[in-house]
This record gives sequence, structure tokens and C-alpha cells, in this order.
Amino acid sequence: MNSLHFVTAGQGPLVVLSHALGCDLSMWDGVSAALQDRYTVLRYDQRGHGLSHAPDRPYSMEDLAEDAAGLIRAHAPGQPVHFVGLSMGGMTAQALGARHPQLVRSLVIANSASHYDEAARAMWQARIDSVHAQGVPSIADGAMLRWFTPEFRADVHAGGAARTAALRTVLERHASTPYAHACDAVARIDLDAGNARIACPTLV
Repeated sequence: MNSLHFVTAGQGPLVVLSHALGCDLSMWDGVSAALQDRYTVLRYDQRGHGLSHAPDRPYSMEDLAEDAAGLIRAHAPGQPVHFVGLSMGGMTAQALGARHPQLVRSLVIANSASHYDEAARAMWQARIDSVHAQGVPSIADGAMLRWFTPEFRADVHAGGAARTAALRTVLERHASTPYAHACDAVARIDLDAGNARIACPTLV
């Protein structure tokens, strides 16, 4: 397992929260706060994100699942966990559930995918090329448009504008090569066959 940065809080059954591409564990601040009175919440930075190790070679979604499996074994030996993933984190959840069914009590797969066609993979390659040529900030405007509605981005009073700015900062801090490796792992997912092996209750 690569060196992964994580934080835990709360007490009770373990819930693991896995973030989206270009984010870090701070994405889950509000969710973690809402769960801590009933659960032990473990949030972690996926490899190449946040404070976790950034490998200098490409990797796969199966590698991300193995990272998650190592964390679960270390923090809940012999105890299956609830695993929640958003986007890339949801892809990690799918691969984890298929490869290590004994480690998961339930899955939540949010705003995710299990396979991309050639047109979508070409879109991912265009993003990778842009990041290599111009850096991660070059794709930040598009990310904010995908992640947040115009109303949320403009909402100063309820904190939407501040939250948007904070997550944009997190995204733009990523170095080009680690972010491109993550995009490549996402683009190459082919999880449909493995998903047939997921046996635990799963919310999609």
C-alpha cells in the first residue's frame, strides 16, 4: 500500500469516505461532522491527492481499491465497513466491493461510472493533454461548472461561494503529473463484469 494520509473522528461502526478526482479528504468535512456522533469516520487522500504519496508511474482503479483495502485492514481488522465514494471514489468502491467483498458491509456509489466508451476516453485524453501543457488550473473553470450549480456558486450567505472557492484551491494545488495519472486511471475503468460480484447492500 502506498503511504496514504487519513484522519479519523467519532465513535462507532467504521465509515470510510473516498473523495472525487482532484479533491482531497476535506471534501467530506460536512458529511464527517454529521456522522461522528454515530460512527467512526475515516477520510483519506487517494494516492496522488492531498498529502498522500504521488507515484511517478501510471496506476489503475484496482490499485486504488488495494489502497483502500489496506486502510480497512489496518483500521478495522476482521470487521467489514461502510464505504462511501463520490465519482472516482465511487469507482474505487466498485473495485473494492468486487475484489474484497469480505471488507465491506455496505457501499454508497455516488455520481460515478463503471465504464467509458471511446468518445469519453478521448475526452479524458484531451484533459490529460491540457493538464500536461498548461497545468491543472487550466481545467479548473470546467470543473467548477460540473461540480456546482450556478446558484450554489453564487450563494454568499449560505456558504456556497466560499465552498466553491475552497475546492477550487484544492484542485489547483495538484501537480500536473499526479493529476494526469488519476485521470488515466479513471478513463480506463472497466468495472461492469466485476460489479456482478458485489454482494453487499449498495446504494447507487
